[in-house]
Amino acid sequence: MSFSWHEVHAHLLKSTTRAGFHDRFVELGRSNKSIRKFRDSNALLNYLHALNEDQKAKNGVLRGLVTNAQNSFDTAEAAKTLVTLALWPGLARVRWRLRPLFAHDLEVLNAEVISQFMDQIAKLDLSRVNAVAATILRNVERDIRRRRLQETLPVADTPIEAMELAAPPTDVENVLTRLRRQIGA
Repeated sequence: MSFSWHEVHAHLLKSTTRAGFHDRFVELGRSNKSIRKFRDSNALLNYLHALNEDQKAKNGVLRGLVTNAQNSFDTAEAAKTLVTLALWPGLARVRWRLRPLFAHDLEVLNAEVISQFMDQIAKLDLSRVNAVAATILRNVERDIRRRRLQETLPVADTPIEAMELAAPPTDVENVLTRLRRQIGA
């Protein structure tokens, strides 16, 4: 299935306008006092995207959303959608920084970023985290970068000449090839 980064964002935004989503948002507010003060999901997202708001309070809201997203309550999907939209600007920056590793596979990159983001939300141990947004975004980038580099790094027994013929070099491959030549490996 082909999808663009902007289509994913548009789909998520549209899903927040449905009546069923608003009902779930109200349920989220009942179970979490940090969310209760917002009249709707737009007010919540505007608050989380505002630059001049209290970072500690914003972190508390994100904690509440992640807690709900990790549970199997009826509100989990709404919480996942809201966390994703709340951190979308950060996800876009992570995606931008990872683009060189996915030069011709931007759809794969889109899928990797969203998939890894959902994995991070599911496994995040909130008792060990201070800054929820920063932790999730850094972990997403780190894990995708590690996996991609492991996939593209050549096996130690492969001669450099064979590596050069196997695939067009990426920036990382160019650096590694030059380094190997310099150290005589």
